[in-house]
Amino acid sequence: MDENNGKQQNQGAVDYINSGYNKLNNAKNSVKAGKYLGKQVLKQLGKQAAKKGIEEGAVAACGSLGLPAIVLLLISVGVLVFVVMIVSMVSPSAVNGGDLTSASPSTSGSPNNSPGPTSSTPPGGAVTASNVVSRLKSDFNVAVSDTSNLNYLVNLYNGLAVPFRSAKYKSLMQKAGTIHLLLTFSSCQNARGSTYETNGVMYISLTGFESCSVQEQKFSLVHETGHVIGIANGALWSSFPYNSYLSKDAGCYVDGFLKSYPYLSGIAGTGQAESFAEAVADTVFYNTPGRDFPFGATPLTNFPTQCPNTYNWMENNIFGNVSFPQPAQ
Repeated sequence: MDENNGKQQNQGAVDYINSGYNKLNNAKNSVKAGKYLGKQVLKQLGKQAAKKGIEEGAVAACGSLGLPAIVLLLISVGVLVFVVMIVSMVSPSAVNGGDLTSASPSTSGSPNNSPGPTSSTPPGGAVTASNVVSRLKSDFNVAVSDTSNLNYLVNLYNGLAVPFRSAKYKSLMQKAGTIHLLLTFSSCQNARGSTYETNGVMYISLTGFESCSVQEQKFSLVHETGHVIGIANGALWSSFPYNSYLSKDAGCYVDGFLKSYPYLSGIAGTGQAESFAEAVADTVFYNTPGRDFPFGATPLTNFPTQCPNTYNWMENNIFGNVSFPQPAQ
């Protein structure tokens, strides 16, 4: 009895520490989200000021030249056309099979190998960080303000491009509205991801993944989109027969989590929520050598055959029977 009480007290202490860590992490995310929204407000105010300046400049020009009001209208239209032309010229057009191309994406699994911010000019146009950010917003409705690491942004774009081939997945993601992607740079050993909704606004926070392998960068982001889908589509998430699959796909789960999930120690989240999100990523990137983390994750090198019930549910309900040839690029 004393031994059991000791174990319970020890587990209670562990849970208390994890709870404190989660509260601290949520506080950091809230501060970062506030900073991001502040930047968005300033950007919108800048646009409004520029528009007002153009209009007042046109009025002043017409007044000094004694031109009629119709000329003011024509000048305004001309300015708008010019702006559209400039935006078209700088928009990213280097796309190869849905993927953006950069010069030297990291292909090493070394946790400390961080991709550099260099780029080249592939056929079809230059790839710049601002262009990739623009494409993330226009193609996936993912808003990100950090442009300091081009290759990381390209890898994140290419990771999302794979599941977005499914119309069903796309429609489920659209239920979340604009997704704000918050990037924090660290080491792969410190890599963490979280997804949360605040006042109706959806956030994905990624820390340290830029130092992981390209495959891990893609996998981790798609994992977080699994949480987005679960939050934005509550009835669908609730229908996931998690408890049934714990026994039907028993070889795929460890302590209630899909065993490819790397945070089996000190985790923050329920087995159902994390297994749901992990299964979304495993369905897309199911033939992978495993994840980069030293936290006890076990590779699922062929998710459809190793976990057929979980895989089939995901393929049918999340991806609308769209499968992904491997390796998914």
